Amino acid sequence: MIGIVCGLKSEADALRLALPGAGTHIRIEIAGASAARAEACAIALYEAGARLVLSVGLAGALDSTLAPGMVVTARAVRLADGTRWPADSGLLALLLQGSANPLPFDASFGADEAIGQVAKKRGLSASDSGFTDCGFVDMETHGVARAANLHGRPWAALRAIADDAATPLPDWTLGSVRADGTIDLARPILGLMRRPLDLPLALKLASANKAALSALSGPVAAAISELARH
Repeated sequence: MIGIVCGLKSEADALRLALPGAGTHIRIEIAGASAARAEACAIALYEAGARLVLSVGLAGALDSTLAPGMVVTARAVRLADGTRWPADSGLLALLLQGSANPLPFDASFGADEAIGQVAKKRGLSASDSGFTDCGFVDMETHGVARAANLHGRPWAALRAIADDAATPLPDWTLGSVRADGTIDLARPILGLMRRPLDLPLALKLASANKAALSALSGPVAAAISELARH
């Protein structure tokens, strides 16, 4: 069995629609944008017999060349405290040969809170930051990596870019993810009502999110299907 940890229900839904084997030889868990829950999900998957666990979902770009809908992976995940967990090299090689054709980075950045401000993204990619090898950021991969490290089991990340490095995430988009991975729409609706000038940005983000989810249901799902046959 292949285990998959997603952050959002929408990510999991996109994969399930495209993966006929989901529920049998592929099992998907939802962490609700939390590294701690991602770790618990990965541990449950390993204990249920998963031979490997993938961190799959949306990601924010730190590298300025990345655009919404691009698929990425990384040789390791890094944390702000300097912790670095390498992905399984054999699994990574299979992903790089698969249909997703992901762009490989030396590392991704594991964040416990969403990084929405462009200044913070640029700060991480600045030459003196110590994190210039990190091409993208998400909130689940380091939880998966921690679980894999504890169990001595393989893991890797396969993510689709949702927001590029130059696009901010408004405050009203943050903190709206429930533990089950669904979105509490009250916060963004009220946020837009209070800041109607954010509407063009909201439409841009919606389009980018659609492109990323399309990548999950297309090439990413195809690559996972290929991996399940190995």
